[in-house]
Amino acid sequence: MIAKEKEVLISWGRSNKLGINQEMLAPRIILNEDELEEEIKKKGDLISSFNDGINEISDFVKGKYFFLLCMKIAI
Repeated sequence: MIAKEKEVLISWGRSNKLGINQEMLAPRIILNEDELEEEIKKKGDLISSFNDGINEISDFVKGKYFFLLCMKIAI
């Protein structure tokens, strides 16, 4: 098994232990265009901070594989 396949299997194992449903093929929540626009307006600062964080992570792990899992929380 090549290293990248092993990394993916290890990541899958961690997700499985956390109870992530590996059979989920689509997001649980789907917004229409108007709902999406409203959510972006309401959470613009949070989205901006998230994007900044993702850019930092991306720079740090450049050339590696990573998955980002998110939980829905009320803010």
